[in-house]
Amino acid sequence: ALTSGCGTRDDGLASGQEVPAFSVREVADSALVAHLKSLSPPFSRDTVHIFSPSLNDAAGGMHGQAISSDWERFFQPFYPGMAKGPNVFAVGWLPIGPDLPGFILRVPSAYSSSGMALWIYNEKDRHWLPPRVIADAFGDGTWSFQLDAWLVDRTDDGYRDLVQRRTDWDVGMTSTDATTIVADSTYWTFFQSAFVQWGWQMEGRGDEE
Repeated sequence: ALTSGCGTRDDGLASGQEVPAFSVREVADSALVAHLKSLSPPFSRDTVHIFSPSLNDAAGGMHGQAISSDWERFFQPFYPGMAKGPNVFAVGWLPIGPDLPGFILRVPSAYSSSGMALWIYNEKDRHWLPPRVIADAFGDGTWSFQLDAWLVDRTDDGYRDLVQRRTDWDVGMTSTDATTIVADSTYWTFFQSAFVQWGWQMEGRGDEE
């Protein structure tokens, strides 16, 4: 840490008081947080439903705003299949817990930017928690799936937990075949502040035909 010199200061620090030292990475992280907040509105609901938007779902609020091309390079290592941008979109943000703003980003997935990723920044320790895709939807051939997420404090401990539901369908080989749900599962992931990630996950229901 740096210390202030002798004499009168205009920044509120007394002579000899330590000045917080910030690394280049921490300064860049702070700038990214400010950029994401400037693009995306805060979620104000107690329970926030996150889902992968369809192309014609402009009113659903999950498309987001494209981030700056300068910041796309930051996300490249996390999504190596990124084509020429825009690929990452800021959708919204909300407090996951004290000093833990969580940002919902629409990010590259199998075929397009259909993944909905949660990026949490630890303001106290000044670092990002490992990101995770919490919602997505796409298909291949006769199979398709949809993974939705809800961010809600289910345990009343001041931290939002993650509830997810995944449904898989098979539409059959011909246009007359009925659509069949082949899997339907729900998961709860409870936030544990002592862990670097979310904590522990419990499967609530798993039904397969």
